[in-house]
Amino acid sequence: MDSQLHGESAYTRGDKIDVSQIGWKYLESELHSIIRYHLSIIEIATDLEDIFSNVMLAVYLFELAILCFEVYRAAM
Repeated sequence: MDSQLHGESAYTRGDKIDVSQIGWKYLESELHSIIRYHLSIIEIATDLEDIFSNVMLAVYLFELAILCFEVYRAAM
């Protein structure tokens, strides 16, 4: 009983749960919270991609310039 007070489930992974006993309003609210959580993860991933794509382009161009100078110097 104490574990349920701390937000832990009384069920274990292998237990069979009768979903017909769970209210639709509860399922709907849980589904909405899961969708909001998923969308926030996608938003964070998109922000990180926008930030690091420019950084990776700069690193790539810098490495390309160094490679060009090294090949030019080796050809002398």
